[in-house]
Amino acid sequence: MIFKFIKNVIALIYSLLVAIKRDFNALLLVIPIAKKLITYKKQNLTTADVFLKNVKKNPNKACIIFEDKTWTFLDVNF
Repeated sequence: MIFKFIKNVIALIYSLLVAIKRDFNALLLVIPIAKKLITYKKQNLTTADVFLKNVKKNPNKACIIFEDKTWTFLDVNF
């Protein structure tokens, strides 16, 4: 019985270590997005304003990809 308990504790610790690495990587992706959102909120920008900024910054970058069709920011803006 004690060995089963120890085995379960080891399995739990292993799962936590794997999850910590995954969660840390996710946090590194989320932090820049959160910073941008805070900046946009301070500037009172709407979703449309942010989209137009992206159109000006990346007019030929893919905005929507669906099946075999790709629309750029400039295509979607019209």
